[in-house]
Amino acid sequence: MRALLPWVLAVTLGLGGCGSKATSFSKATEAPKLLGNASPAAHLPRSSTFVGHVDMVRFRKSSLFPAVVSFLRARGFGKFLIQQEKACGFSAFQGIDDVAFGNGPDGWTVVAHLATGEAEALACVKKAFGGTEDGRSVRVDPYLVSARDGLLVAGDPRAVRGSMDASPDPAESDRLALKESTVALVRGDLGDITIDGRIDASPARVAALFGLRFASAEIAAAIYDRVTKAQSRALDGAERALARDVLKSIKLSLRGSSVEVSLGTDGDLAIQERYLDVLLGILEIVLREYEGK
Repeated sequence: MRALLPWVLAVTLGLGGCGSKATSFSKATEAPKLLGNASPAAHLPRSSTFVGHVDMVRFRKSSLFPAVVSFLRARGFGKFLIQQEKACGFSAFQGIDDVAFGNGPDGWTVVAHLATGEAEALACVKKAFGGTEDGRSVRVDPYLVSARDGLLVAGDPRAVRGSMDASPDPAESDRLALKESTVALVRGDLGDITIDGRIDASPARVAALFGLRFASAEIAAAIYDRVTKAQSRALDGAERALARDVLKSIKLSLRGSSVEVSLGTDGDLAIQERYLDVLLGILEIVLREYEGK
């Protein structure tokens, strides 16, 4: 979802609310209870081959929040979400507590648990994107945004309609259930890579673990070799002790056609935030170099 999906994800990650006052929604637009109390993950299309789940309440309480906000602003989302807040009268991230996303034969789907009314959420989408009403939905070509039973569903039209029409799938909800300290989970096939990963955050530790399975052992070995050599070069050039510590914390292991990546740090929230600030700063440099090629 080249235009809408990045916006929805940026909103759910809280970029729009940093430094703004808490949203006060009118009592007339309070969100209804979720259908069957099912999580957003239960409403993803059953044909989804790649899925993810983010607990926004945990995310906003963790050290990840300020670091990711800064990163997303550096990636160009800040100005747009400020405009969204002005257009809608509230910061969009305030209205979402839980979000799941998936990709399959019918395209991408994002399902978010609303903390505001459905009509208010759809009106916001219409104002922010200049979309047109389509029944109980808003069309932002080529995508569709709908709301029902306390959920906002956005994405490719066929995927959205499939999600809206189907009954909740408890099995998918269980598959993407988050343990106590887990903030986010991703699983499935994305192109030629199978991903199984999670991000954990607590007052004493922040960490991530990702398993990447490639089409062959040769491809995995080439990726492993390329990344470890780049990591070694970065270590040689790092001047700050913290940058070297962050780079050393990134551990890679090669097992057949799979590469496992783990990283993280122990410490209080202040230590975690410094670690994540450097880590995402390194990621920003890598992305800029990649995009410049």
